[in-house]
Amino acid sequence: MLGKLIIVKQCPHFFHIHTYNNDNEKFEVGQVISTTKYNREGTFLNYPKRFREDEFEKVRKESFNDFPSRFSCLFLSDDIQKARYWAEKLRNRTGNIQCVEIELLSGKYVCLDEQIYNIENFTTKEMQEEAYSYWNGDEMERNSIIAILFEGEFRIYKEVCL
Repeated sequence: MLGKLIIVKQCPHFFHIHTYNNDNEKFEVGQVISTTKYNREGTFLNYPKRFREDEFEKVRKESFNDFPSRFSCLFLSDDIQKARYWAEKLRNRTGNIQCVEIELLSGKYVCLDEQIYNIENFTTKEMQEEAYSYWNGDEMERNSIIAILFEGEFRIYKEVCL
C-alpha cells in the first residue's frame, strides 16, 4: 500500500491533528473542507527544512506528479496511536492542537514513510535519492512512521480527545 496512489471511492475515515492559532480556527463537526485552501509553500522559516521540502517537491513533480503535494495536502493517520504520535510532535511546536476523525469525500491519497523524510541529509544528491525513495513508497527497516498525504474534500466526522 505504501507509494500507491489511492482514489477515494468510498468514504474512509482517518485521523488528523489540526493546529490552530485561536478558537475561530478550530474545525467543527460536520464541516466540509477542501485541501485546496492549504498552501504551505514558502511558509517554512527554517531554511534547511524549506530547502528539503523544495527538493522533495521537485522530485514529486518530476516523477510522481499525480501524488498529493506536501505543500497542499492534509497529513492523516490511519489509527489513533499514530495520531497521538503526531499530536505530541506538533504539541511541541504549537500549544493548540485538535484531533479530529475525518471522512474523505473525494480526492486521492498516498501512504508514505515519514521517517525517510526525517533523515537530515542536506546535499542535493542525497535529498533527491531520499525523496525518490520516499515517493516510491520505500519503508525504513526500523522506526517507520507511516503518514497519509491526502488531497481533496473531507468532512469533520468527530473530535477525538487524546
